[in-house]
Amino acid sequence: MSDRVIETLQQHTAVLEQSLVQYAEQLELSARQLAQTFASGGHLVIVAAGTMMGVGDTIAQAFMHNPEIERPPLPALSLSGNAGLIAALSSANAFEQFYTARIQATARSGDMVMFITAEVSAALLAGVEAARELNCATLVLSAADAQPWIEAGADTVIALEAPSLARGAEALLYYGNVMCEMVEAELFGF
Repeated sequence: MSDRVIETLQQHTAVLEQSLVQYAEQLELSARQLAQTFASGGHLVIVAAGTMMGVGDTIAQAFMHNPEIERPPLPALSLSGNAGLIAALSSANAFEQFYTARIQATARSGDMVMFITAEVSAALLAGVEAARELNCATLVLSAADAQPWIEAGADTVIALEAPSLARGAEALLYYGNVMCEMVEAELFGF
């Protein structure tokens, strides 16, 4: 095995070990809350930004369909990119409305809105506010600084420290998949 492969494995493992020491309890509580959200007819709305859009889509797919076990689909929707809306809002100098508009059009009171990101922007922070105004629970899985999310009023913030964007994406995907498995265990006994 090459030194590079070993180094990236060590980085990946270190990010997960360090973050789980700090955030394991919040992850478990969020999974229980999401299971209760689903049990009461609510939905998971995933807002993923930039390079994390693929991570958000993958996590939504895990909730909707698990080919390894037979269970009903869980109502999860990823609000990843929409090139037309991005272009329209950008040309009107109104991009800060991108996430807010999509959350307002999709989320309902009692849903959970999960933000998956490696950046902090005014548009994302406005999305947290929009979700809170709709009486949605908010969970941020971030490879960026936690403080802006906390100041924006997010209910739960899990902010990982990673040496690179790739290691951050891997860890955020891990958190989403583990959360899905915990929700499945809670709802279906798996």
